Amino acid sequence: MATSIPGSNQSSIQIEPAGPLAALRSYRVELPLDLLDEQGNTLDWVIGFAFDTLDAHHLDLRIVADACSPNR
Repeated sequence: MATSIPGSNQSSIQIEPAGPLAALRSYRVELPLDLLDEQGNTLDWVIGFAFDTLDAHHLDLRIVADACSPNR
């Protein structure tokens, strides 16, 4: 499932059931580092969406940096 942050023109966030654990309502999210903000609004939105909207019981959240980034 792909979704985007309301009010943002940023790229979409991938939210997928985590393989065979999908029956247990587990989800995996890979969030690009450039989507994070200083106030934590993006993280709050992703966590709220997973637990409130998808009724998740487990969330595996990973922040991933761009492989081409010079700061790596």
